[in-house]
Amino acid sequence: MKKPTSDYYDKIASLYDAATAPENAWTPPVMTEQFTSSFVSDKTSRVLDIGIGTGQSIKFLQELNPNINIYGVDISSEMLKVCSSNYPLINLHHGNLESFKETGEKDFNVIIACGALEFIEDLESFFKEAKELLLDSGKLVFTFEPYIEYHPYQNEKKSLTVPDKNSSLYIEDCYTYRRTFTEIQQIIKESSMLIEDSKEFIAYKKGEHNIVYHVVRASKNV
Repeated sequence: MKKPTSDYYDKIASLYDAATAPENAWTPPVMTEQFTSSFVSDKTSRVLDIGIGTGQSIKFLQELNPNINIYGVDISSEMLKVCSSNYPLINLHHGNLESFKETGEKDFNVIIACGALEFIEDLESFFKEAKELLLDSGKLVFTFEPYIEYHPYQNEKKSLTVPDKNSSLYIEDCYTYRRTFTEIQQIIKESSMLIEDSKEFIAYKKGEHNIVYHVVRASKNV
């Protein structure tokens, strides 16, 4: 992820949990739970959350078993401060997936990337690096924002995350990236992984329009 993205999330960190708290205001963590919970059962499980933010996508794991080994990576130091306050026992790393690999931690049962991939331009490298950190039996569960040709907000493959230059949240060169499901399938295949399951869902509303996401579970092709 680029520095502009970390600047953006640094700005919204203190407001993030309150803004996404209302029912259906932000549903990707719920969908991630549905695609993950059956593969994480006990304290021997190792879970890596890429783009952990304030920890919303691992809340269910803490409730399932507080002794599960959870590692979180995020480029926003402010989001990690909130996450650390919410979940003080989680192993947190400030940086991206590439810098996390340098810590030597690997052999994860599950890797989660909830609400993160739309800020990553080079998905090919992301999936290959994530696969290297998984056990042979491991799962990668992720969400992504698709490109939808006739959608009023999702009809560009690359757009400014906050296009209004007068907004207090505007960050120059902070972009959202969208792919079709076919493109995601091809990237996963080229990464020597297999898609096991996927589902389209409504992530949130923008005005009167539904913002559509996908959740995907993939595994190593071994």
